[in-house]
Amino acid sequence: MQAKPWVTKAIRVSLNTKNKLFSNYQKTQYCYHFQKFKTYRNKLNRLIKLAKRMHYTNFFSKNLKNIESIWQGIKQIVTPKYQSFSIPTKTIKDNMPISDPKVIANQFNTYFINIAKKLANDTQLSSKRTYTDYLDHPL
Repeated sequence: MQAKPWVTKAIRVSLNTKNKLFSNYQKTQYCYHFQKFKTYRNKLNRLIKLAKRMHYTNFFSKNLKNIESIWQGIKQIVTPKYQSFSIPTKTIKDNMPISDPKVIANQFNTYFINIAKKLANDTQLSSKRTYTDYLDHPL
């Protein structure tokens, strides 16, 4: 299956048009251009939602007797698309580059261990209240 099979060539053309309208607004900063972009964007979003709904309706209708394909379609709908992240391979400490993964990990650990103390010391408290001051007092 494609990543987004409901995005047709016409929808891609409309997405480009929407991007041009936004670009035009950014250049001019005219309220009229923003309104034009916003109206086009909202109509396009409705169209994309409709195309997606129609795609899955057709998909499940065609695969009514193929349980494996049905589960594949369900999985595609409900599986969150996580953004990938990368682990830092280099960092700088005391103006010196560090590339050893263990040293980098220890540097992060030290930072997160000490940040609460640093923030507490940097923050001025107006009074010396304890947690019991915020608890409900029985009648």
